[in-house]
Amino acid sequence: MAMTNCHRDVLRKVRVYMMENLEVDTIIQNLVGELLLTAADEETLSAERTARARTKALLDILPRKGDVGYTKLLIVLREQQTFVYQKLVETEQEIARSVQQSRPMGLRFVTTQRASLLFQQPSGIYSQPVLTDSEPSGTAKCTRITSSTDTGQVILRHMKPRSPLSLVSTQALSTLATHLGSEWEQLAIHMGFPTSKLYHWKQENSTVWGQVFAMLESWKNRNGNNATIAQLLAVLMTFKPPLSQSVYRHLYFE
Repeated sequence: MAMTNCHRDVLRKVRVYMMENLEVDTIIQNLVGELLLTAADEETLSAERTARARTKALLDILPRKGDVGYTKLLIVLREQQTFVYQKLVETEQEIARSVQQSRPMGLRFVTTQRASLLFQQPSGIYSQPVLTDSEPSGTAKCTRITSSTDTGQVILRHMKPRSPLSLVSTQALSTLATHLGSEWEQLAIHMGFPTSKLYHWKQENSTVWGQVFAMLESWKNRNGNNATIAQLLAVLMTFKPPLSQSVYRHLYFE
């Protein structure tokens, strides 16, 4: 999946800054370790003779990795180059303020497809819904949708996006557990848990929800201060077969 426009905008705005400041070889190796960059990507980057050229090539590759690529870049930068990470965060906030100032407050209306796109953004940028292109500002009808099966428009209340680097709350994990089904066992393996742990959770919990929640709590406890929303999203978004966005979209908002 291609990277959403909001994240492309951030990378475009910081492009020159990153070409001048990024310790690109360290970042590349970390992204290889995160299984984001392939051997072919690494070969393409190593063919560039200067650090500036390698940074430029990396910024050209990242949008093709989708929002998972942007999230993993943030995680690596936070650990390796704090000041560059801070530059991206400040740029996100600057873009978000600009967008919010240009839109009226209150309820916003989006098509179902547009709403789906909004929920794809790990950093919360541009996460406030907007009027559909077919409805000029101030002319949309205030029709409340009462069923998830309704087509056309859905109404999203004004919600505050969570910071992707905040720790995952117990409530968020509880909600996530209600959205996961039989795939949770393969997800546990994907998270690095041995099959003996799955047996233990099944023995200790009689319901699927309890088993899933125990697994998620174990992931949070194992990761400690690194059990952030961004880390959890990186795990969920790289799981195969892909999970529906409806499983984890609540993680973006408070």
